[in-house]
Amino acid sequence: MFMVLGLLGVLGALYLVNAFLLRGFSECADVGGCSLEASVLTAAAELYMIQEQVDVLPGVGTGAKRHERFLIEAGFLGQVSRRYDLQADGTVVAIDDRCP
Repeated sequence: MFMVLGLLGVLGALYLVNAFLLRGFSECADVGGCSLEASVLTAAAELYMIQEQVDVLPGVGTGAKRHERFLIEAGFLGQVSRRYDLQADGTVVAIDDRCP
């Protein structure tokens, strides 16, 4: 009887440790993904602005994603960001609460 209770206690403790670690790892992955996405957007904007010697990014259409759509058409970016909006001056603004 005591062995069964002891085993259940150990299994419960392992479950809690596992759940805590997995939550921590997924939070780190979110932050890492945010950082990478922000870096890609910033690099694409900087490369375009250096190549074309401009201080402001053009846009395609209207809306928050117009500068990203322009960089896609120009071949500097593969897709619009789900976590950030790119500003005309090349800075990024987080639109995902998990991103700084």
